Amino acid sequence: KKSHRFNGFHQDLGKLKAWGALTDNCQKLLNPVIAHATTIVKEAACEIFGFDEKEILLYSEATLQQVFLSVKVLNSIRENRHGLSPFIEGVDDMLNTLDNFLSRLKLGFEKCNEQLSSTIQQVSLRDKQGFQELATHMKKLEAISVLLQDCSLEDDLFLFIEFIRKAIDSKIVGRFSDACSNLKGIHYGIQTEWFEQLNMLYDVMSMISYEGHIRKEMESSYIVMVDGMKSHLKEKSAALDKMSLNALDYGLTDGKRDGNEVDIFAKYKWFDDLLPLEERFVQNCSIKINNDYFRMFLNLTESTEGIIFYLQSNAKNSHFSSELIDTTTELRNSFLKILEFSKFGSIINNHEIITHATRLFLKTYSYIQARVCEYQEILKDWIETVSNKNSDLDKVTRSTEVLNFVLCETKEVIQMPWNEDIWNEDLQALTKTVQCGILTAMVDFTKQVLHTLNDKTSYEDIARLITQVQAFGDFPETSMHLPRLESLKETVRNRVSNDAKKIEDMVEQTSEFDEIDRLLIQFEKAAILDNFVSQEVSSRIRPLRRLRTDREEVVSGCITDMIEKNDFSGLGAFLQPLSNSKDQVKRKKFGQYVEKINKSLKDIDSKLFFTSCNEMDEETCRVIASLQKILEEANEEVGKYLPKMRYGHNIKEMVEGNKKKFNAKFNSMLYNMESAIKRKEFVSLAKINARINIFAKHCG
Repeated sequence: KKSHRFNGFHQDLGKLKAWGALTDNCQKLLNPVIAHATTIVKEAACEIFGFDEKEILLYSEATLQQVFLSVKVLNSIRENRHGLSPFIEGVDDMLNTLDNFLSRLKLGFEKCNEQLSSTIQQVSLRDKQGFQELATHMKKLEAISVLLQDCSLEDDLFLFIEFIRKAIDSKIVGRFSDACSNLKGIHYGIQTEWFEQLNMLYDVMSMISYEGHIRKEMESSYIVMVDGMKSHLKEKSAALDKMSLNALDYGLTDGKRDGNEVDIFAKYKWFDDLLPLEERFVQNCSIKINNDYFRMFLNLTESTEGIIFYLQSNAKNSHFSSELIDTTTELRNSFLKILEFSKFGSIINNHEIITHATRLFLKTYSYIQARVCEYQEILKDWIETVSNKNSDLDKVTRSTEVLNFVLCETKEVIQMPWNEDIWNEDLQALTKTVQCGILTAMVDFTKQVLHTLNDKTSYEDIARLITQVQAFGDFPETSMHLPRLESLKETVRNRVSNDAKKIEDMVEQTSEFDEIDRLLIQFEKAAILDNFVSQEVSSRIRPLRRLRTDREEVVSGCITDMIEKNDFSGLGAFLQPLSNSKDQVKRKKFGQYVEKINKSLKDIDSKLFFTSCNEMDEETCRVIASLQKILEEANEEVGKYLPKMRYGHNIKEMVEGNKKKFNAKFNSMLYNMESAIKRKEFVSLAKINARINIFAKHCG
C-alpha cells in the first residue's frame, strides 16, 4: 500500500493461502487482502479510464500525481500479471485499460506539443499573462516527466515527452535571444523602449524558473545584451565628454543637438539599477556633463556682461571706433552662443540657464534700441554736412567715418538671431529701415553728383564736388555706395579732353577766333582740375594757343590771296567772324580787307563796262561772262560788307544793272535779226544769228 507496487505480492498471497490450510487465522486474512488489492487496482483503472488526455495541461499537479500513481499501480500489476491473475479478477481488462491510456497519453502529448508550439509563436513577450500560462504549462510538463520516470514505464514515452520539453525550451530560448538581439537594434534615443523591453525580458526570464539550464541560457543572452548596452552607454558617455570639450574650445554651436544628447543620456539613469553598485556610471556622468555646460554658460555670461557694459559706456559718449565695431561683433557672437545655451537649457529643463539667458537678451535689446535711435541722428547730421557747399572738409571726413561705423554696427545688429519670443520685431524692422535710409541717402547723393557732372557744369563746381568726394575717405562700408573718386576723375578727364577737342575742331574748321578765344579763356579755368587729371589741362592749353595763332595766320594769308585772285567763293565765311569781332585789331584788319575788295571790284566793274562796248565776238562775250561771275560771287559772299560803288550803287545793284544791260543788248540783237529777216538780208541775218548764239552761250 505504501509503495503502490505489487512485486512479490502474489508470492505473499501464496504463502498466506498455504498457512490458511494449517490455521484458521491465516485463512481469515487471505480473502480481505485479496479484496482490498482488487479494489486498489480497480480504482486505479477507473482513475485512468476517466482521464481526458487532451486537457492534460489543465489538470492540477495533485490530480496529475493521483493519475500517475494509478498508472504506477497498474504498471506494477502488469509486471506481476502471471502471479496475480489467480488471485485478482479482471487483470487482463485492467491492463488493456492501461495500454489504452498510454496510447491516448501519447496522442495527448502530441496535441500538447502542437498547442505549445503554436502558443510560443503567437504569444507576445509583452503578454505577461499569456507567457505566465506558457511557463505554467512547461512546469507541468516537467512534473509529468518526473511522474512518468517514477512510474517505470517504457522509455519511448518518457523520451517523447523529454523531446517535446526540449523542443519547447529551445523555441522559448530562441524567442528570448531574438528579443535580446532586436533590443540591440533599437535606436539609442528611444530610451523608453529600452526600459520597457529590458523589464519585459527580465519578467519573462523570471517566469521561466522551472528548469535550471534554460534559465541559464536566457540569463546568458540577457547579460550579453545588458553588457552590450553598458558598452554603448559608455561610448555615449565618452562622446558626451568629447562634445563638452569641443563646446569649451569652440563655443556651443548647436544647443539643440547638445541638449538632446545630454537629455537622452540622462533618461538612462534607470540603467544604473541593473549594474552592481561599484559599476554604476550613468547618473555620475550625467551630473558631470551638466556641470561642465553650466560652468561654460557662467563664463559666457560673465564675458557678455562685460561686453554690454563696455558698449553702453561708450555709447553714452557717442563714441565710434573700430574697437567698438569689434566689440559689437563680439556681442553678436556671444549672443549666438547664449541663444544656443538657451535652447540647451530648455531641453534639459535647466531654469537657471533659461533665466540668465533671458536677462542677457533683454539687456542686449535695451542697448540696441538706444543705439538705433542714435543712428537716425547721425544720418541726419551727415546729410546736412554733405548738402552744405561750405562744409569743412575735415567735418565731411569725420561725418562719413561715423556713418561707416554705423553701417558696420547695423550689419552686426541685423545679423543677430532675432527670436520673436525674446525680441520685438519692430526693433529689427527699425534697424533695417535706418540701414536702408543710410544706403538710400548715399545712393541719392551719388546720383546727384553724376547728374551734376555734365557739359554745363563749371570747372569750379566740378573741383568742389571732387574735393568733397575725396574728403569722404576710403571707408569700407560707405565707399561701396558713394561716388568712386577714380571714376569721377575719369569722367572729368573725359570732360577736359572733350572740351579741348571741341576747341581744336573749331580752330581747324572755322575762323571764329573771338569764340575760340572765349573758349580758350574758359578752358584755362580748368587748370583748377589739374591735380585730379594729371596736369592734362596745362599740357593741352599751350598746343591749343599755338594752333589758334597758326590758324589765324593761315586764314589771313588765305583771305589776302583770294582777294588778289578775285576768288570770292567762300570768302564770306572768313570775313563774317571779323565783321562781328569786338577786337579793334580784328576790326581794323576787316576794314583793310573790305577796302581791298572794294578796289578790286571797281577795277573789274570798269573793265566790264568798257569790254561790253566792244563788238560781241567770242572773246568779248567770254570776258564779260567771267567778269560778271566774279561780281556775282562777290555780291553773294561779301556784298553785305561792301560800301556803295559806281554812281552810289552797291554791288548788288551793279550786278542787277549789268544783267539788265546785257538783256537790252540781247533784245537789240533780236530786233536786228527780225529786221534782217523782213529785208531778206540773209548775209546780215547769218552774222546777227552767229552773234546771238555766241552771246547766249556765254552770257545767256
